[in-house]
Amino acid sequence: MVEIGLYNLRTPVVQYSVDAYLKFEPLCGNMSLPKSLNYRIESTKKKVEINEQQLSEVIKVDTLKGQMQRAVDHMKEEYVKNLSLRSTTGSMESLQVNFDGKEVTKEHRENLAKNAKTLYVKCRDSIKDVQNKFIKDVKTKTNISQDDSHLIQDQIVCIADQYVSTAEKILEAKHTELIGKD
Repeated sequence: MVEIGLYNLRTPVVQYSVDAYLKFEPLCGNMSLPKSLNYRIESTKKKVEINEQQLSEVIKVDTLKGQMQRAVDHMKEEYVKNLSLRSTTGSMESLQVNFDGKEVTKEHRENLAKNAKTLYVKCRDSIKDVQNKFIKDVKTKTNISQDDSHLIQDQIVCIADQYVSTAEKILEAKHTELIGKD
């Protein structure tokens, strides 16, 4: 008798919590596990339409987008200033540069790529902080219905996800520049 985790192969006991947004996908190809163990549950994101008119009645959309864009712009500035392989005017304005003619090593490139990831995480966290601040403001408003409140919160999350996605694309481009394609 072979046991996998808490499940016995002869009598598998698996409980699933499935709602309308879940789908099943095969976990492992042609293994001889019972079908009940051969699937995992993955959630899919629901589609949210952004209605700026509805949002503008409750929150300041320009402020929300401006703060999120500022986080992305700050990440771009930090990339230019601190994570370049060559000397740039942005880094020369604030740093004293001593060039001794050495080649950039793979290790140095990897460190720069790791720093790029760190800056991306800070940017993502800044965007999520702005998101949470606006969601908290929406939750405290008593003049809107609970359904409208949830719709507006979903729209705020969607807008934040768009900015995080933009920052992630910038990170991928910078990573490709620093390390090359994997």
